[in-house]
Amino acid sequence: MVGAGFSRCSSTTADSSKKLPLWSNFSNTLQNELGTKGNTDPLRIAEEYTAYFGRQALNELIKKEINDANWEPGELHSLLLRLPWTEVLTTNWDTLLERASEKIHEAFYSVVYKQEDLSHACSPRVVKLHGTLNVTNDLTFTQEDYRTFPVRHAAFVNFARQVFIENELCLLGFSGDDPNFLQWAGWVRDHLSTSARRIYLVGALGLNAAKRKYLESINVAPIDLAILVEEYEDPDLKHQKATELFLSALHELKPKPSWEWFPKLSERDEPFESQLEALKQDREDYPGWIICPSDLRFFVHSRFDHKLLNKKAIDSLPKDQLAMLLYEVAWHYNVSFCLAPEWIANEMLTNAIHPQVNPLSKKQRLEVAAYVLKVSRWYGEEGCILKSHAKSFIEENVKFWPEYEDTLIFCEATEAKINLNYSELELLIPKIKANSPDGKIKKASLCGELGQYDEGKKLLSDARRYLLEKYRTDENSVYVLSRLSLVDSLLGTMELRRVDTNILGEVSRVRKCDFWRHIEAFRNIVQERIESQESHTGIEVLFEPGKYRDNSAKQSFRNDVHPLVTFYEMTSEIGIPVRWDNFNIMGNAATKLLQLQDLDFHHRLYLTVVTANSENDSILEKTFSRIQLAKLPNDYCEKLIEWCIDAISFWSEKLSNNSGAHFITALTKTRVLVEILARLSVRASTTNAKRIFQLAMAWGHNRMFRHIWLRNSLKHLINYSLSTVPCSEQGELLLDALKFPLFTELEPSEQTNSFEWPNPVIRGTLKRTDNYQLSHRIDQILDQVKPNSSTSRFGIQRLLPLLQCNFLKESEKEKLRKQIWEHDTANKSLPVTGLLNWVTLELPSNNPDMLITKFKEHVFDTEATDFFSETRLLDIINCRFVDVSPSQEEAIKCFEKLVSWSPQVERVDELDFFRTSNDGLIGPYIAEALSRCIVPALSKNDLTELNYYKVNAFVNETHCNQALISLPYFAQHNSALEGDLEKILRISLHSSNNESVTYSAFSILEWRKLYRCKSNENLIATLITMVTLNRESSAISVLSSINRLLQDNYLLDNQVILLKEVIPTLFDNCNYNIERLTLNELTNVSLLRAEVVKLARSLNDVSTHGELERVIGEAKLDSLPEVRFAAIEKS
Repeated sequence: MVGAGFSRCSSTTADSSKKLPLWSNFSNTLQNELGTKGNTDPLRIAEEYTAYFGRQALNELIKKEINDANWEPGELHSLLLRLPWTEVLTTNWDTLLERASEKIHEAFYSVVYKQEDLSHACSPRVVKLHGTLNVTNDLTFTQEDYRTFPVRHAAFVNFARQVFIENELCLLGFSGDDPNFLQWAGWVRDHLSTSARRIYLVGALGLNAAKRKYLESINVAPIDLAILVEEYEDPDLKHQKATELFLSALHELKPKPSWEWFPKLSERDEPFESQLEALKQDREDYPGWIICPSDLRFFVHSRFDHKLLNKKAIDSLPKDQLAMLLYEVAWHYNVSFCLAPEWIANEMLTNAIHPQVNPLSKKQRLEVAAYVLKVSRWYGEEGCILKSHAKSFIEENVKFWPEYEDTLIFCEATEAKINLNYSELELLIPKIKANSPDGKIKKASLCGELGQYDEGKKLLSDARRYLLEKYRTDENSVYVLSRLSLVDSLLGTMELRRVDTNILGEVSRVRKCDFWRHIEAFRNIVQERIESQESHTGIEVLFEPGKYRDNSAKQSFRNDVHPLVTFYEMTSEIGIPVRWDNFNIMGNAATKLLQLQDLDFHHRLYLTVVTANSENDSILEKTFSRIQLAKLPNDYCEKLIEWCIDAISFWSEKLSNNSGAHFITALTKTRVLVEILARLSVRASTTNAKRIFQLAMAWGHNRMFRHIWLRNSLKHLINYSLSTVPCSEQGELLLDALKFPLFTELEPSEQTNSFEWPNPVIRGTLKRTDNYQLSHRIDQILDQVKPNSSTSRFGIQRLLPLLQCNFLKESEKEKLRKQIWEHDTANKSLPVTGLLNWVTLELPSNNPDMLITKFKEHVFDTEATDFFSETRLLDIINCRFVDVSPSQEEAIKCFEKLVSWSPQVERVDELDFFRTSNDGLIGPYIAEALSRCIVPALSKNDLTELNYYKVNAFVNETHCNQALISLPYFAQHNSALEGDLEKILRISLHSSNNESVTYSAFSILEWRKLYRCKSNENLIATLITMVTLNRESSAISVLSSINRLLQDNYLLDNQVILLKEVIPTLFDNCNYNIERLTLNELTNVSLLRAEVVKLARSLNDVSTHGELERVIGEAKLDSLPEVRFAAIEKS
């Protein structure tokens, strides 16, 4: 209870000579106003003043004398309110206490101004018993106020009595003469007699024996500090210093909260026994956080320096001391998520299971074994022995502590989870008893891995119910609160609600139990590691010319725990789900982890599976890029492939049976895993690639794989696995591919987004054998080809390669003709097949010559309104594949029409988000049509200088460099253009634009095929020089062109000799070393290697060369199929 004396000695104002008034000061002021003297009863004087001047005058006088706004709370207010009082009562009218409470964070005070506030204000409270200036209408001061107080303020009276009954009361700045106080204290004393709580009166009281005896008689124990401050003359200063001494003593004596635990940092020279005792004390004082705060974990595991933990020191310790030390080390490492070095883990386990007399209890030895079992998976193959011994010891002693049976199962479940062994995980979960809250949390997390969200939420709800009951009986337990905060936060996320931030949330933050702060701290740890990694990469240009700093040469030493280890501790050992249904809990942090370069690919696989949402997720491009996969060992890739196949089988079964797992989770897992398998299939052996392809074919018959979410990843799986099988062996897969359902054979409800449904096509040289299943399936596909139907494209695409290699029987060709043309025997119009029109020319028809005529009339019709449509331009481009070309008249018309095209400049409408322009495709298509079809068909008279410059102007305006390939045709008939063409192509060759380099290289090849001249010989020499300069970013097209030039005998002998010397070096340089590659090189490195190998083969065919033989031999064993096939297949 705070009185006026406290405000007087602890408040501050600008005028240091002023003091807040006491009762005596008020009495003097009132008597001066009344013109009376001698009365010492302030209540009587206040009553007379009110009777004479009125109540309003008294209130105004009080406001004037106190002037509340002019005073500020002092340091004593802060000292007072930072103590853990249950309630703070005051009879003061000023607002100093409540203003001071707003700046206190150790406790959160509610303010009670009126008795009505008692019903909703929570403890601790600042209770204004006698009113508040400028807040309440009446202030308790006069005799009449005190007489009627029990009636007018009955709630306050009852509250005060309750406080007096339940608590020790401390009076500060209080004389103890207040009538209300005396009445309430007397009431308690009358009713409780000797059981009444003590009341302490504190201050520089200067009591004589009689006064002390009187106070003790009314149950008030005086704490008289007058003797400690007798050196001060000023009474107010005495009271201030006495109060300050008292409050400071309370702060010093206040027990340290358990959540302020901090590990004791030992001195290096401290005796071993003292260090061991300090470790033990830290363990015993640990408040029991389920997750030790991140700012403490570093100090916990950093306590063990090299002097304490080294082989020599370990070997010199007696067995009993060694066992106790290693137990403390295991406990500290376990709490701080630290991995013990392998040799220490060996020592731990050896001492824990030692049959001789051991100072550790059976429980402590099991704790050590459990820690070693947990960390053994980080030690690779060597960890298997540790794991086996630790597991055996726990199994032998589990009868003494049955809860360790769950420890063994959790260990196996974690391993199954990380290895994507969902079938094993499903078998293990029911075996977990989960009798403790910790067990329920971890088991719930494992249920989440399998999409068993209802079961997981039930476990968490049970844990919450139990913890809430315990928390109600022990609100100071950090052990209970940390687990309750975690469970409550998880359930809050799952149920789309927030934790009660006013009660549980705020307490959790103060006591370092806040779940989301742990998550945020982990994100910060990962981000800091990423920034550190980035600071050690790249070249930093310095100010001085020619100076730079190679950051990759930096060396740094860290002794913090790797974020990946912390991640597994939080998710596997604590039980925090990475994701829960659609809720992202640690998914963002896991995604960030994948940016770290020092992660093992095994962990990358698991992190990708738990974080990726679809086959298009950017995480897959980073983790499962072609180059990343190329760097993995073959046997490791085969193992990952088997894991993925088993995992897909598990989830696809869940989709089919609808058995327990959440449908969306099963679908998402399946689509991601199929995409991962598709990417891994490029590293499969030929035999395994065939098996994967056949699996994909079988999955196509499963209705669940026809879901729209799975089509893209299934298509990738089919395409990537087939691309890994050599063309010469793809015929073995023909029947499986043909049996794969056509889009038109799907159920009507499944016939959506036809372009996403896979349509596997087998190409290459195929040999027909008598096979009823094959013939029957071809007949079924032919039945799906309908006259003038766009859906016919699915069947025709499947059969077209068979038609091209003369695989189909005559009867099958005839049926195909009938299916396409039906009754149109005269070929009056081009049929609708859903494919480009040029494909129709490859199909059986009634009159091929008439069909070609109809095709040319349609495709080369420059008057058509859709002449610049994509389909028409693609038909023109592909004419060369069916030996169709325009007449000279058609060619010049098309030429003039095509070169007149320019990109449209359209008004940009900011709100027209979905409007698209085809100019990005039309321009390149026109350029390709000019080069591949139209210009080669022009007559000599049309290959004029004017038309040459029209093409050149088209290229300059549209930047469609494909049209460069048409320019040599003009120079063929006009040698005056050779110099200009050489200049144009040379400029393009040296461009930074790879597309310009590509098409200029192809133009040089085209030019040399037309005829030989000095200009194109010069350009060929430039191409050779570009290869010798190892310009990797644009070398693919250059190498391809040189290879064709070599095969057509267009290269000089000295150029061939130079290439033989350069190509092996180029092959060695274009490896899969990611760190040295630019983005463009990273994209094309495997294609570049393939082109290098093709050129090496061509050069070796001219004359054998040892280094070229080496290149070809290494290429045959390359990680990626495109490089292997370049070494074994004809180009």
